[in-house]
Amino acid sequence: MRSLLTFMLLDAAMLRAPSQAQTVNICDRMPQVRDAILRVIGASSDCAAVESERLASLSALGLDRTQITTLQAGDFDGLISLQGLFLFYNQLTALPEGAFDSLTSLQTLGLLGNQLTALPAGVFDGLTSLQELNLTGNPRMFEPQNPAFAVLSDRVTLVLDRYRGPPIAPGTPESETPEEPEQPEEPEPPTEPETPSDDLAAKVAALETRMAALEASMATQRTALEATNATLQDISNRISALEQREPEVITSTRFIPVPKESE
Repeated sequence: MRSLLTFMLLDAAMLRAPSQAQTVNICDRMPQVRDAILRVIGASSDCAAVESERLASLSALGLDRTQITTLQAGDFDGLISLQGLFLFYNQLTALPEGAFDSLTSLQTLGLLGNQLTALPAGVFDGLTSLQELNLTGNPRMFEPQNPAFAVLSDRVTLVLDRYRGPPIAPGTPESETPEEPEQPEEPEPPTEPETPSDDLAAKVAALETRMAALEASMATQRTALEATNATLQDISNRISALEQREPEVITSTRFIPVPKESE
């Protein structure tokens, strides 16, 4: 009886004990991939113990312009909810088989602006939810008949240098490839002759009125200046006349005798 009670207590303690989160070591992944994952999920710098749940919750991963040159199988393991993976403008020269096998929820894969010249067969096999694949801007202009696209469904939109649409079965002549319809150019609206607005006409009229007032003020000042010059000339003439007159000379002097005192 005592042993049974002991086991029951142990089972209850185990049920109450919190379950330890499972962790994954991502240190051996490509450095750009590893650092991007840690940055997005907000984990610490300890790449050896990343919680699996946090990897599974990641929905988008941006690796554009990270100068990544290659990928390896397993780089994206655990990212089961990832819907967008963007590898724009890097130096990828090849895609290894199995690189995207675990990305069953991926809807958009961007590989434009890399250095890809070939696509190995089966590289996209695991992308069962894919909706758009962008491969523009690579040295090779991939055709929609490429065997690597054969596994993709008709719902996938291929964005290639000379094509945008669903994959085409390998061996289909290029002449039967549907061309993307050209969008008609919208006619430019007719240009109306420029006419001065009412506001501009009002400003011009105000300027003309101001110029007329300035001209009238300048005429008044000119008249006053001429009168001042005439007055100054008159004063100058008077001064010259005074300087030419001879000084008056005293011609006589009158003496008054002083009476003497009596002795």
